[in-house]
Amino acid sequence: MKTLNELNTKLFQTLERITDEEIDGEALDKELKRAKAVVDVSSVIINNAQTVLDAMKMMDVSGRNNADMPEMLNCK
Repeated sequence: MKTLNELNTKLFQTLERITDEEIDGEALDKELKRAKAVVDVSSVIINNAQTVLDAMKMMDVSGRNNADMPEMLNCK
């Protein structure tokens, strides 16, 4: 997964798996654990994307360019 669109697709696929009425017992438990891991990692990815967006907004408002930003906040 390299884009937020791909992440969104994966999240909906995960939701479909855990809401499948044909899955239960141990298989459901396994899917729920996997879903939690997906959600945990997804949250970090989304928070990182928000940080990049905030940096880009700051560049726009302040008139700074990418070269003026700390390296860890460089945006493409």
